Amino acid sequence: MANEFSDMALVIPALNPTSAFTELVNNLRCQFTSVVVVNDGSETSYDKIFSQIENLGDNVHLISSRHNGGKGHALKKAFSFILDNIKGIKGVVTADCDGQHSAEDILKVGLSFFKKSNPSIVLGVREFDKDVPFRSKFGNLIIRSLFHLQTGNFVVDTQTGLRAIPTAFLNSCINIPSNNYEFEMDMLMISIKEKIPISSVKIKTIYLNGNKSSHFNPLLDSLKIVFVLIRYS
Repeated sequence: MANEFSDMALVIPALNPTSAFTELVNNLRCQFTSVVVVNDGSETSYDKIFSQIENLGDNVHLISSRHNGGKGHALKKAFSFILDNIKGIKGVVTADCDGQHSAEDILKVGLSFFKKSNPSIVLGVREFDKDVPFRSKFGNLIIRSLFHLQTGNFVVDTQTGLRAIPTAFLNSCINIPSNNYEFEMDMLMISIKEKIPISSVKIKTIYLNGNKSSHFNPLLDSLKIVFVLIRYS
């Protein structure tokens, strides 16, 4: 099958993924120039899953870390790998491994990126309705309100991990000092500083088992994100 996004790479940081993760990567690997999966210090019991992923095809690349460095650290490792080894791509799509992002929505964000006349960041945003766990809904409401007050930009889902990023912006991302979930807020703040447009497309709101597989700490990680906003103020 020909690549649907022959000028894009897909990046997925993974910490203790479920067996369904292999199927997701396999379904998407023919659509992108390359797929870069980062094993961010998963437990050894997940080695079989990563071995399966590594053997899916020549365009699937596995980067492994012995210790968990955080989501931002994993994304930066993938971005560095892409800049050093994968030439000629226009952008990168990042997605999560915990089942929140369907293959359909990942491709939807990539397609939206290509429709933009200028290099832009495209966010795949969830609708925070009654089906969203309270901890996710409340944290997002506070953070997006603070983000709007500080920047004048209204983004429904500032913490979405599904986003398309121009290749020219990857170096700026690599230089971001944060290494955990607050990295994604840092990315938005720097894109505003560099005058890179931010747009959004709606995606399905998927929370499996009340989002138990998420490694996001509602209190600690939300505070770190707020501190990013304070730092830029």
